[in-house]
Amino acid sequence: FTGQLPGTGAAGQVRHCGYEAVPFQFIGFTAKPLYVSNLAVTDLGRGRFRYGERQAVHAVPADQGRFAFSTGGWTMAGTGTSDALDGALPGYRLSLHLQSLEPPALHGDHGVVRLGPFGVASYYSFTDLRTTGTLVDHGMRLTITGTSWMDHEWGRMQLFSGAGWDWF
Repeated sequence: FTGQLPGTGAAGQVRHCGYEAVPFQFIGFTAKPLYVSNLAVTDLGRGRFRYGERQAVHAVPADQGRFAFSTGGWTMAGTGTSDALDGALPGYRLSLHLQSLEPPALHGDHGVVRLGPFGVASYYSFTDLRTTGTLVDHGMRLTITGTSWMDHEWGRMQLFSGAGWDWF
């Protein structure tokens, strides 16, 4: 997920931030999948960029049509058309709800992307996600109404001795 987060504080002050929340699922390196998540906040008003990375090893979520997992305290859950994100970095805390306003855009040939000698991947994007929630910016709670984008690519590619990956 990536997006623009204009927010308004209790006193009416307007702030503009951007964010990125990207978990990767690596299969075939350990007995259970390895999750590596990146979280970033760009604060245009302060001229700051904060970034973090966390890792976790746990079983693949079993619910069909839903996903829910945590990577070092950052959480992501939903159906792909209605999702929730929660995470914190020094000075910032995001708690977002994302709702798809458009059907997914399928990349490549009906959602299948050819990667040459590395194999194929399935790939789609939600290009217009209404984003609401809160951003706590150094103790100031901002009410968010913004727009996000979500890509999801996965497949069994010929990387790292045939191991695959999943990019949410």
